[in-house]
Amino acid sequence: MEPIKKSKNISLIVGLAIPVLMIVAVAGSIYIPQFFAPKPQYDFLYTNDYYGGPYGAQLYEVRNGRVVKNPPVLPLQDSSAPPYVAKPVPAPEPQLFRYDVKNDMSKEVAFEEAQNFSLTTDQKSPDGFEFRDGSRDGDFFPFGRGYDYNVKYLIGHGISRKLNISVNQYQYNPVRFLGWIKN
Repeated sequence: MEPIKKSKNISLIVGLAIPVLMIVAVAGSIYIPQFFAPKPQYDFLYTNDYYGGPYGAQLYEVRNGRVVKNPPVLPLQDSSAPPYVAKPVPAPEPQLFRYDVKNDMSKEVAFEEAQNFSLTTDQKSPDGFEFRDGSRDGDFFPFGRGYDYNVKYLIGHGISRKLNISVNQYQYNPVRFLGWIKN
């Protein structure tokens, strides 16, 4: 009877060890690549004018590797409107931000300072990372996946790093990526 008892104990040990080993393997496949992946090296410039102001016009854009400021587009005035109709209130001017990838933080920069940056608008940074929106939790399989436009990630080299960007949660996609800073 002794050998049967040992085989029952071995079966129990193997039966309990398999789920534990699976959890360790999954956790390892998620966290181990972070130790071997290169760290991001390139900061990037972004703005909070994703909608681009009235009528979809974007105040800031990148041309020839430099950020430029477009003239603001003013809403059309209806000359036939009675004088008591409220006039549109101009939206605040969008801001520019530099994201420091080494310190994981954003810093507002003046347009004059941003003009000095040499930018590349490639989807991937020179060191192989991408700026991406986060995916939304809570979707169930046949109903598709959405995006959480308030969460941003740097993705590349087998890792995904959540960015520390504070955004207006009531604005649709409140961050617009402008380019990777080369200098």
